[in-house]
Amino acid sequence: MPKRKLTTGEKGWAGLATYVLVVDSIAWITDNETMSVSFGKWLQKPRSRRVTGAAWTIVTMHLFFSFPLPGERTVKKIVLRCFTK
Repeated sequence: MPKRKLTTGEKGWAGLATYVLVVDSIAWITDNETMSVSFGKWLQKPRSRRVTGAAWTIVTMHLFFSFPLPGERTVKKIVLRCFTK
């Protein structure tokens, strides 16, 4: 059975998971707060709660319903224009 190659998106998720693990590992070693602790702190303050909640909602809609991120279409056009024939 031939090996299936990972798609660009799958590689991206693996890279993102690796990034989070590395950053949290550095936080554990240096006794700093992890990304999860920072997220929790942001949710405790009224001003940052609104921004965090809005960002969380946008990302969730993007991941679950293919809702385009703000500016995504424009950035895609620029990338395609610059890096394709």
